[in-house]
Amino acid sequence: DDNITDGNSNRSALQDNIDKKGKNSYYFAHAHKANGPEWDGKEEPRFLCKTTSSVESSSSSRQASFDMYRSNITNYAFSDGKKSVKLYIDNIPITDKIDLQFTTTSLVLTIVVPNETTPRCLSFSKLHADISSASFKQKQKDAKDDAADPDALPPALCMLIVTLVKSNPGEAWPAVHAK
Repeated sequence: DDNITDGNSNRSALQDNIDKKGKNSYYFAHAHKANGPEWDGKEEPRFLCKTTSSVESSSSSRQASFDMYRSNITNYAFSDGKKSVKLYIDNIPITDKIDLQFTTTSLVLTIVVPNETTPRCLSFSKLHADISSASFKQKQKDAKDDAADPDALPPALCMLIVTLVKSNPGEAWPAVHAK
């Protein structure tokens, strides 16, 4: 009785076996059907469709907190105080073209230096914790401070100090960026 067909002559014996025995079929590995578009006869590659894989969607939702593609200032120091966190960026030319933009969870510092084609930038898309405000000041080094240092900075360079006021004073910041 297993040899009797149901009258559907265009089905293959392979598909018949899979339909009868399901996952226990010897041919179950062949059950998957290609569901792509019809071939147009051209050898050139073509864009089929844009779908987001689970890997893409999870990596885009987990964006890096230190935006290294936007930041070209990578050498800085920070200190964690009770009420604020301070960032220290050394060897910055004195300029009045400094822009500090922030939200409660992010920070972007842009410095336009004369005679440089690319602005200097320090960007954190996600800070360690929330901040209520941010400010900066330029501190020029005095020549007398570096009198013993033969490699003293020229007077046109300064240290930029960015102060981030914590929303939750007393909370420890082990890093500026979120993990």
